[in-house]
Amino acid sequence: MSVMTHFFPPPASMGTGRETAVTWRFFWPVLLVGFALRLVFAQWADLPLHPDETYQYYEQAYRLVHGYGLIPWEYVFGIRSWLIPLCLAGLLVVADVLGLDQPHEYAFFLKTVLCLISLSLPIAMYRLTQVLWSEQAAILSLLLGCFWHHFLYVAHKPMPGILAMYGLLWLVLWMVRPQTRARVFAFGLMLGLVFTLRYQLVPVLGLLWLIALYRLRAGALGLMLLGNALALALAGGLDWIFWGGFLSSFIDNFRLNFLYDIASNFGEQEVLFYAKRLIVESGGLFVIGLIGVALLWGRIWPVAVAMAIGVLAFHIPAHKELRFVLWIMPLALIGAVLASWLGLRGARGSVAAPVFAVPLGRGGDSRVFGALSRGCAVANPLAGRGGGDARAGADGGCDRGCVQHTVFAVVAHAGLLRLGQTCAAVPLGLGPGSGAGHATGALFSYRHRGGRRGPRRLQPDQPSWHLYLVAKRDAQGRSRP
Repeated sequence: MSVMTHFFPPPASMGTGRETAVTWRFFWPVLLVGFALRLVFAQWADLPLHPDETYQYYEQAYRLVHGYGLIPWEYVFGIRSWLIPLCLAGLLVVADVLGLDQPHEYAFFLKTVLCLISLSLPIAMYRLTQVLWSEQAAILSLLLGCFWHHFLYVAHKPMPGILAMYGLLWLVLWMVRPQTRARVFAFGLMLGLVFTLRYQLVPVLGLLWLIALYRLRAGALGLMLLGNALALALAGGLDWIFWGGFLSSFIDNFRLNFLYDIASNFGEQEVLFYAKRLIVESGGLFVIGLIGVALLWGRIWPVAVAMAIGVLAFHIPAHKELRFVLWIMPLALIGAVLASWLGLRGARGSVAAPVFAVPLGRGGDSRVFGALSRGCAVANPLAGRGGGDARAGADGGCDRGCVQHTVFAVVAHAGLLRLGQTCAAVPLGLGPGSGAGHATGALFSYRHRGGRRGPRRLQPDQPSWHLYLVAKRDAQGRSRP
């Protein structure tokens, strides 16, 4: 199975074309508590992340509204986009309309809006982990996204790197969820906005963009490019109005910082600065996160490569600050959750997910059951209707009386299906441009209920389950239909 099928999967991969992802019943209460903690940090535990947050964003927004204020050198040489100050200025106007005209009132109003925006991060972490693994692991990601100390500390900061972190994670999420016209357009628009906020992420954004070019169909590709064009037109138009040139702030910023190395005047750090700080600041979870990424390498390597290239690119300037690479922390925490989840499940003796097999033909070998996934029962929905009793025990064998079949349609989590040498898994409709053959949503399994065996509708707890065709191999190793 090509790893590219995990990026921009077609709508049919969600069964009926609609998403069936579950939502934890405590999802909103946890988000509410996370929001409350963010407000506490913003109001009573606020420490400056960097002077830029005040002088380059809050101060410039105030200057736009009231006509006076300090002007830092970046706004003299025109190397900053006015996107963030304009948005903050709009919020100041809203605050004035609401009667919040005192500094402590409109400052708290601005911070509250930024804290609300920051909740998009734990939501994206929750949904992305659902796609990559399971609902239980997603809950852990949600908790980390809500209560991780870095995210609480920076939630009310209008820094471009922080805001870009939120958008970047949503880009990855939209890539691994089934494409819709709205989602593809939003992907293109968000990609352009992240570039506007933090053009230094071009290595990451460029690789994600190339993946999208490879994966999307012609019609959807046009929507993505339209979103890109609108975002760039916004960024370029603002620069044209304020600085007199299209994208001039980005060009001049690159020229001063990368060609003339102006940033070095503010301090130089060692080569391993980022690695050491990320490990120390995360209490070692960053290393565990790398292990989790390695365990899922076969499924997410394009994103992992993009992130690695992005971090390496930030090593080029001599001036380094942790906030420059804080965007990698959400993905590292998701990786830590997956690595920890695998470790816990492995300690219990099993890391395999349930496998549901539907017999499609007769005449075969029961060893196919055992080769699917050791330790997991294989339920036969046709049992009790002339199909016999087909179940695989934990020893990998087939219970007495099970029906032997050559071909099975197997629904399993992609990447968890483990096949033996006696059978082969052929994904149906997983090629580029093909949406057939995926199965997600209402599946059927059979369980005993008071001595009777009956159907039960099953909703898988992750939206990345796929339909496979499993066929017994003959003596020469060829798969028989």
